[in-house]
Amino acid sequence: MAIIEKIMKEEKMIRVITQHAGRACWNGGEYREGYDLIPHGEGEFIRKYWSSSDFFMCPVTGQYNSCKRCNRNFCEEYEVEIDKIVEELLEKYGYDECDYEETIYKEVKDGFEKEVKEVKYIEIDATGHDYAACNHEGGCIICHPCNHVDCAGD
Repeated sequence: MAIIEKIMKEEKMIRVITQHAGRACWNGGEYREGYDLIPHGEGEFIRKYWSSSDFFMCPVTGQYNSCKRCNRNFCEEYEVEIDKIVEELLEKYGYDECDYEETIYKEVKDGFEKEVKEVKYIEIDATGHDYAACNHEGGCIICHPCNHVDCAGD
């Protein structure tokens, strides 16, 4: 079974990384960025943008912009990718099968009930390079050059 068919059958999300995080990955402009491809219908994926930033990133446009400032009237019109384009991404960059635990708190009669769910997904690093950490502050020096002499070329 081809990987794209397996993804569609299991309804796995695909996380595409377009930029590695730098040392200031929450509020300093050196964010980890990308988009998720979520199976939607036969042979289609919805694209939702995300970032490690503490600032709001529009999941529809991929821009740092709050809904209050947005001049678009069609916020629920996500980009749709077809399976052929997704398969090309998988072939070009390769992929890793990943999982994480998602904790959900549901309100019940006497308070809250904790539910932990394992989420499996596919991750594609589409940056075109391996993560190269700064020797001093962390963060990818290719995506976010640090200018430390001893980090160049590591």
